[in-house]
Amino acid sequence: MNTLVINLTRFGDLLQTQPVLSGLAAQGRTGLVCLDNFQATTEVLAGLDTVYPLQGAALLASLDRGWLEGLTVLKRYLAKVTSEYPDCRVVNLTPTITARLLASCLGQHRVGFGLDGHGFTTHSNPWAMFLQTASSSRGCSPFNVVDVFRRVAELPPANGCFSLTRPSEEEVSATRTALAGDAPHGSNGFVALQLGASEERRRWPLEHFARLGRLLWEKLSLTPVLLGSPGERPLAERFSALADYPHVDRIGRTNLSSLAATLTCCRLLVTNDTGTMHLAAGLDMPVAAIFLATAQPWDTGPYRQGSLSLEPALACHPCGFGITCEHGLACRQAIKPDVVFGLVRSRLEQGAWSRAQTPGTRAWLAEVEPSGFMGLRSLTDAPDDARTAWVRLQRRFLSRFLDGQEVDPSTVGSEAVMEDSILTGELRAACDLLTLLASQGALLAREPRPALKAKFLGYWQRLQALLAQSGRLKVLGSMLLFEMEARSSDMQGLLTCLRRYLELLQGLRSLVR
Repeated sequence: MNTLVINLTRFGDLLQTQPVLSGLAAQGRTGLVCLDNFQATTEVLAGLDTVYPLQGAALLASLDRGWLEGLTVLKRYLAKVTSEYPDCRVVNLTPTITARLLASCLGQHRVGFGLDGHGFTTHSNPWAMFLQTASSSRGCSPFNVVDVFRRVAELPPANGCFSLTRPSEEEVSATRTALAGDAPHGSNGFVALQLGASEERRRWPLEHFARLGRLLWEKLSLTPVLLGSPGERPLAERFSALADYPHVDRIGRTNLSSLAATLTCCRLLVTNDTGTMHLAAGLDMPVAAIFLATAQPWDTGPYRQGSLSLEPALACHPCGFGITCEHGLACRQAIKPDVVFGLVRSRLEQGAWSRAQTPGTRAWLAEVEPSGFMGLRSLTDAPDDARTAWVRLQRRFLSRFLDGQEVDPSTVGSEAVMEDSILTGELRAACDLLTLLASQGALLAREPRPALKAKFLGYWQRLQALLAQSGRLKVLGSMLLFEMEARSSDMQGLLTCLRRYLELLQGLRSLVR
């Protein structure tokens, strides 16, 4: 079957679509709808037959000149796509209204995010619903987005497979020659440093990068290579002011293919949570990635077996979106450059990240689990903190729940019980309310009296308020709301949904004290 994939997101998210494209390529022709300003990203995506860049800015400009002109531009675009991919399956990985509308116009067989005949949002499977709700609550998301994309597209987990198109030998050779020409006498090679990030608070301090670069040069004779976009040129200037040792500045001086070539000429990349990180992972390059503020490695970490992810060992990490930090962005100072250097040195000299003490830092190795999902294994012997214990518990239950399988603890398997009195109380209250809702709904189905309906809605509002206020259950609350709205005219379907969520929460509750 021919398939159109819709992904109207940015550089890094597009790169993480690669395992979906690889899986769909085995089933027939595969096309991609993406924003035109990120069309260059498709140069490194494998398994694509056609790319349809959507000129979002031009479309908006034409609408400003008149709705008829804008509609004509859109109809022309849709006609081209549908003529080349008629009666195709549409896999929409972007939950925005724009992407949902496009999916509705491009095919009848839609997977992922869509709209119904009345214009209400739909999700073709629970994984799509989970992706939308978890995206606004990153601290609650226990799955790497690469695997989630695959499940939304109705493909099995990626099982560690993430291979981007490598740059040509000619470009790699030319890049290697250029780097050698810029390298100082005595250089033993290069380590790439990606200085920038999508937000200032998610960026490791320049002073730390500069200290790491000094250690790389003085201890290992490795030359730092600075990477970044043209808008990050000020970072290069600030780095150079701090660094009185040799380094190569490539910030703002590479396109996508030369960036890929530069990465392949380096021995390792140290980076913030960026698109460059995903590019390096897809090129099978060793990566040490640093996650600060709202960034956390369980969902957006590099999808490469054996890659290293570092995050601050702080109870407040990761912080929520839109929250003002009450700790003076302490996470940015928690991961010390000497700790990062020690880990990088062990990887470069011994071929493996050392199991060393990492004060102030949680160090994780990416590894593929028997389920096929990418997980994280602690590099130290420190016990799991409360957040990590909750992530692991969710991974065991949620993947089965979203796949429609049993979530009884006896089928999921047992591990150490998680100690958390606050979560225990929330789970107990949620289970009690769900039990009341299910019994009240059964009465309402037999006898639809206004008084019973009012009682049912009262319990429902109390449950929603409880889940929405919980830092760890609000994703489940949002998912339940979506499902209840979708089944509002089907009482039996609604009761089945309530029982499923009750089973999930009871399973979680059984392993939390």
